[in-house]
Amino acid sequence: MPSPFPGMDPYLESPELWPDVHGALIYKFRAALASVLPTGHIAKVDRHVWVQDPDSEERTKRAKPDTFIVESSPKTSSAVSSAAVLGPNTYLMFPSSKKLGNRFIRIVDRKDRHVVTVIGLPSPANKSSPEDRLFYLDKRKEYLAASTNLVELDLLRDGGRLPMGKPKPRPADYYIVVSRAAEFPRVGIWTQTVRDSLPTIPVPLKADTPDVSIDLRSCLDQAYDEARHDREIGYNRPSHR
Repeated sequence: MPSPFPGMDPYLESPELWPDVHGALIYKFRAALASVLPTGHIAKVDRHVWVQDPDSEERTKRAKPDTFIVESSPKTSSAVSSAAVLGPNTYLMFPSSKKLGNRFIRIVDRKDRHVVTVIGLPSPANKSSPEDRLFYLDKRKEYLAASTNLVELDLLRDGGRLPMGKPKPRPADYYIVVSRAAEFPRVGIWTQTVRDSLPTIPVPLKADTPDVSIDLRSCLDQAYDEARHDREIGYNRPSHR
């Protein structure tokens, strides 16, 4: 049984449900893309990771480790260093913690491994926590500066709106942004209320490759049905806000 709302279901925005909804939607979007992407393109789910000092707003972005040490079978070496290895004077714990950001989708050109398009689904922290918001906007700027297509699906009413340039779009509950690298800084905006049906949106690829599309409503229905949210949501109570 699908959600009774024609578009985004505001009850899914509750802190108890949203983490599950976010993950389910990302994988539904990926599956929808995989069925329509042209040969030579692949959609992958990824996740931002950064290291943050609790006493500072500075963050060290970590996409993947720079160096790998591979364990292998011991080999006999004719050149063994005779220099003594000096150990540390003491040990301490760095005041830092690894932080996991949202999952997102990147569409990659398999030939040159170039990231063509990024699809993001902001979380509550991206819109309310100063550190998480700044990190999210930094990543957004990086994609745009690198001439990467960006699709941003803000399906949360709470939190401060992410900047969208000028003129400001009309007030709405939800915003969908499609930024084509070839047209940047001009971007397309879909404004949605809780009464509007979620649209099928274009997903741009390289300039010489036709768009593909995602039916957002279909993906939401699948995620909603598979999680059986109709069994746990009390629609007789006010929705989260």
